[in-house]
This record gives sequence, C-alpha cells and structure tokens, in this order.
Amino acid sequence: MGDVSKWIVGAAVAVLALIGLIVAAKAQDSTMYWVGLAIFVFAIGFIFNMVKRNFDAADQKP
Repeated sequence: MGDVSKWIVGAAVAVLALIGLIVAAKAQDSTMYWVGLAIFVFAIGFIFNMVKRNFDAADQKP
C-alpha cells in the first residue's frame, strides 16, 4: 500500500470513528449507543494498528 493510500484509509477510518461517536451521542436506545461506541473503539484500534505497522516497517529498513 502506498503512502498516500495509507493516509486516505486513515482519514476515512477517522471519519468513521467520528460517525460512531455521533451515533452514540444521538442514540435513543442503549443498543445504538453501544453500537456507536463499538464503531469508535474499532476505528481507533485500527488506526493504532496502522501506526504500529508503520513503525515496525521503519524498524525493518536498514
């Protein structure tokens, strides 16, 4: 995956995280609240994993 595409994926997942928070904030019942929080947690975990893989790849370069 190229550098630009990594930034695009990261930005898209960050937008998804914000949408998850908005869903949780506007929820009328507990199910949508938890779904919104789950989307947020998944997206943040995905972004942290992207950062980890980037640093691991940088350590592999001579």
